[in-house]
Amino acid sequence: MNLDMMRRIIRHLAQESLYEIIFVLLTVHRDAPFMKNFYVFSWLDCLIEYWDDDYKRIVTQIIKRFE
Repeated sequence: MNLDMMRRIIRHLAQESLYEIIFVLLTVHRDAPFMKNFYVFSWLDCLIEYWDDDYKRIVTQIIKRFE
């Protein structure tokens, strides 16, 4: 599996509304070298998107992760 193949598979699955399978695919290949950056940037994008509405809960979760 490589990044280009993952991208194509996810696009096809999304076109067919197979969102649960996308989650399974990401989970199964979570240790692939190309996935490390994906998870970091996805997490940061989500953090930025929800920061204004939910920053207290986000900070609480971050603190829990470091315990």
